[in-house]
Amino acid sequence: MRALSTIVSAFALLAALCAACGPAPGHPSTVVQLDGSSTVLPMSQAAAEDFARREPRARLMVAVSSTRGGFERFTRGEIDVTGASRPILPGEVAQAAARGVEFVELAIAIDGICVVVGRCNDFVEDLDLGELAAVFSGDRGVPTWADVRPGWPRRPIHTFAPGTDSGTQDYFTRRVLQPGEAIRRDAATSEDDHQLVANVAGDPDAITFVGRAYFLARESSLRAIPIDAGAGPVAPTLDAIRAGRYVPLSRPLFLYVRRASLDRPAVRGFVADYLQRAGTLATELGFVPLPDAVAAAAARKLQARDIGTHFAGIPAVGVEALLERYR
Repeated sequence: MRALSTIVSAFALLAALCAACGPAPGHPSTVVQLDGSSTVLPMSQAAAEDFARREPRARLMVAVSSTRGGFERFTRGEIDVTGASRPILPGEVAQAAARGVEFVELAIAIDGICVVVGRCNDFVEDLDLGELAAVFSGDRGVPTWADVRPGWPRRPIHTFAPGTDSGTQDYFTRRVLQPGEAIRRDAATSEDDHQLVANVAGDPDAITFVGRAYFLARESSLRAIPIDAGAGPVAPTLDAIRAGRYVPLSRPLFLYVRRASLDRPAVRGFVADYLQRAGTLATELGFVPLPDAVAAAAARKLQARDIGTHFAGIPAVGVEALLERYR
């Protein structure tokens, strides 16, 4: 398995510079600019690293903000590609249309959001969806672990969560909490997934949720909690995610590509290479490769430059909706 920490650190300085500098002047034909989801970041960085080795004249500028932050730049026409851990929202589609930005939506992999505690936590063995909501809900959240399940310690729950611009928080909120509910206000939030898992690793009363790659990067000090959605506790293993048993926290990951950018050989070549290698990269980084039929549909969409989204008005898209709509 490719080391997540190595990939991230290799691009850290460049990502920070790219996020600050805005679009490259004139969009020269050799430049490809990416931003977006921290969950998608490991795949995008690995794809950029591999492509740059084979095409040394290409200038891959990889930044990371968040799913929402990436869409903000993308719909303004500032970048060529954005990664997303949820589909584009209707308001973002409208912003793109108002600015003349047409886009191609490409599924690239399937992720399982991991609910994570430190290995020093010796009492949380599983959580059902009601208990998970009790831990994280701003409306129904409880103060201590004993309030979640009798027999657990009467100690305060230390909640950590992705930031409000995160597609991971957006998906988790929509699939676990009730409509209108938000993550509890006393949760410590961060757009840095590495920081979230670091905060949890040494604290027996801490809990967070992150994309599977970030859990695997520190698996020696963390445990991923099995989730019971009604059929018994299921851990976020590759087999469970692939088989559709890890619900409701399995979700597809996406790239969005500006159609106009595909006129540039560097962008067209990079995105085609990314899709071709997406299954291998997903496996190396702890994601689940797309089913063959979905991967083939993505390749056809890129070839045809098929614009628009399959998921208008369905922001919390699970694997079942991907399989149903992405053909």
